[in-house]
Amino acid sequence: MKLETIKEAVNKKFNLDISLDTRQRNYSYAKKVFSKLAYESGATFREVGDVIKKSHCNILHHVNSINVIGLEDKKKHDQIIRELGLVLSKPFFYSDQDIIKKEIKRRKTTNKTIKEIQEVIDILTGWDIETVEEFKQTRLHPFNALIKTRVKRKTIPEIKGATLNKKVKNPVLC
Repeated sequence: MKLETIKEAVNKKFNLDISLDTRQRNYSYAKKVFSKLAYESGATFREVGDVIKKSHCNILHHVNSINVIGLEDKKKHDQIIRELGLVLSKPFFYSDQDIIKKEIKRRKTTNKTIKEIQEVIDILTGWDIETVEEFKQTRLHPFNALIKTRVKRKTIPEIKGATLNKKVKNPVLC
């Protein structure tokens, strides 16, 4: 993809001209988005810098510090990826469906787990929306918070020690 196409899309999305020589935050964040998208599309730092009149080290800094941009700018970044069909660029946010699929793959769910989830879904579909909202607020959110703060128990490995030849009167030692 041509760098000019990406530059035009970023300019349009941010309503700015990123080739202007300014250090204002909104311009800087737009330059960071452009630099990341252009670099991930296969351009070198020097090529990207030539388009917006910056040196390659500025572009390197923009690409490495992309995470400092705000939430709205991250959403604009993801919209540009979708609009231009940039398959090599990683979006900041994934759809809920993608997150669920990744979680299922990560946990290597079994058929039994999927059946259990389906049973819960079947129960919830029978409820009206007010009941579901009440359940989420009073039961699901507190339980989810509890799970996040839960500490794993330490497992103490079993160590074989010496065996006693004679019975000991102390019940703690037996």
